[in-house]
Amino acid sequence: MCSEPGQVRFNEGSTKVDKTCRCDFTKGYAFVSTTVNSCHCTPSTEDCSCFLQRCPVNYAITPDYLCIHMNNNSYVPRCPDMDYQERPNVNNTTDRGAYKDNQIKGPRYNREVTAIVISVCLFIILTTIFLLVRDEMPSICYIKILSPRLELHSRDAQLRLSWINKHIEGISVLHFKIMYTHNNWREKEYIYVGKSESSCIIPNVLPEKIYRFTITSCLENSLQSEPSEEVTYNSGSPNPPNELQVVVANRTLKLIWTSPPVNIFIANSYKISYTWNDWNYKDDIIVNATKSSCNIPNILPEKIYKFRIASCLQDSYEGKPSAETLYYSGCKFGEVVWLYP
Repeated sequence: MCSEPGQVRFNEGSTKVDKTCRCDFTKGYAFVSTTVNSCHCTPSTEDCSCFLQRCPVNYAITPDYLCIHMNNNSYVPRCPDMDYQERPNVNNTTDRGAYKDNQIKGPRYNREVTAIVISVCLFIILTTIFLLVRDEMPSICYIKILSPRLELHSRDAQLRLSWINKHIEGISVLHFKIMYTHNNWREKEYIYVGKSESSCIIPNVLPEKIYRFTITSCLENSLQSEPSEEVTYNSGSPNPPNELQVVVANRTLKLIWTSPPVNIFIANSYKISYTWNDWNYKDDIIVNATKSSCNIPNILPEKIYKFRIASCLQDSYEGKPSAETLYYSGCKFGEVVWLYP
């Protein structure tokens, strides 16, 4: 028995159990007929003939006599491998137990063992790395202490940030990173300064913006301290000139003023606006910020004129205007003021 082409012995049999055969799938053989047990056949009661099964290219026959693609790693066969054949004197009960054992110890078992081994190796590697670098990492308490306290100073037409750089033993600061925004952190700008610096000037401050600033200590090994407490600054707008007055001399109406108070903005020019009606109909005169007076042309008689002046920046931004200065071009305190020949 089990000597026909493609057959191999599956179970030697005993006085109580018939001998069983199977087809040698390693050589491409499979059962011709459907057997009671898909893994083996009893020749005394069944047709155990085998035939040479042809699988497509890149496919191989499995212990279940199925053609499976060679890259299919998820398939787990139900039938045992060929190394199970020569186990003698196995009855039906033992056969089923051995079959179950083979299933447990098959490819699925190997993948589970591999996953466990990989997990243990990764744990050992990560633990080793942590132990190696632990002594070189500053503690989180020291990192928090390294956040300087920011202060803002607005003078001499500049906005300056300052802080106190405290040296802590064993902690090396490489540089400081200043982060600021004027639109709720949607867009941020950065300034990096050396570790020996204790202040910096903020460039290109825009008018009428609320700025927010923080500072971070940058350490070795790409570590950073926690950001400092946020400091805010309302940039406001350029101040208008002071003491706007109307002067009449030689039948000419002239405006005079004094320089505006200094803030972080330096005026590039002054804009004089005036009207004798309402501010929807006005005339404008632009003069250089070095000037302190301006002649007003084409004054009409018996009109009440309103004047105001504003500081303008280099990018044409116009600050808030001064308070109105009024002038009546006709009679004033019972006297006639003739501005025309």
